[in-house]
Amino acid sequence: MNSFEEILPPHPLPVRAMCFRCPVMPRELENVSLASADEVATFVVEKRRDEHLSGRWLLGHALAQWGLNDEELEIRRTEHRAPILSYLPGLWLNTPLPSVSIGHSDGWAYVALIEAGWSIGIDLSLIHISEPTRPRLISYAVFCL
Repeated sequence: MNSFEEILPPHPLPVRAMCFRCPVMPRELENVSLASADEVATFVVEKRRDEHLSGRWLLGHALAQWGLNDEELEIRRTEHRAPILSYLPGLWLNTPLPSVSIGHSDGWAYVALIEAGWSIGIDLSLIHISEPTRPRLISYAVFCL
């Protein structure tokens, strides 16, 4: 299954922003253009590899929805390891790139995009909801501007 879905915020936002999710699943590195083979090679646990590749795969599809070509982009990291988009070396384009956030929780990968000049974070947590007859875990996503 290679599908993804858009998650809409509970209220209108003052800027262009998008959020998507897809199931975490095994993906081939060569099918994920925004993944770095060097970074993927550092993952010892298969679950972490699947989460990373699913997030990068989803980011490629989110960027297409935004109107960008992921083949022209790479992901760099800030000093805090947060992902940032950059044009590939040698491309001289002036189109501002959106800020991104990538996360995963409870078998899902999430990507949030927001227009240049803004920051976005996607906070994913498992919360415990206790009912008298049955406890359960729910995964939720929160838009943070």
